[in-house]
Amino acid sequence: MIGFFDAVKAMFPTSVRTHLFAPSFSKVQDGQQVPTLADYPYVVLWGTPGTEYSGDGPLFPSLRDAPDAVSLDVRVTYVATSSTSLDWLLSRARPALNRQVPVVPGYQVGRIRLESLTNITPDNDVSIGSLHPLFTVDEFTLTASRIQ
Repeated sequence: MIGFFDAVKAMFPTSVRTHLFAPSFSKVQDGQQVPTLADYPYVVLWGTPGTEYSGDGPLFPSLRDAPDAVSLDVRVTYVATSSTSLDWLLSRARPALNRQVPVVPGYQVGRIRLESLTNITPDNDVSIGSLHPLFTVDEFTLTASRIQ
């Protein structure tokens, strides 16, 4: 399933710092990676491992019941240190994905569509000096059929 996430990650413009499943920071303090102001803004791409199915979906499998399609939820967490920076990030990342078609070898993939999952929220568990980063999460459902 990593191939599906890699395909979505490749859709982001190069100006958008993108992490797969968890952020990675270069500063290490007390053996832990810690973010610095230079690490922001960024997105984290994560989600479900997917559900394989046959026929017309999980409720209507083919008689053979040989998996020929997959559906998974791709989530994107957007993180920035200010509302202006978050707006910059959203204005670049969202259009790169919304109603676009990821390219996954061996699969015909449908358009992915944006659904906002959370409000814009400060992360009070993280401090960059006196700043608390802001974050929000979108979900995109990816459905793909194997190319026969």
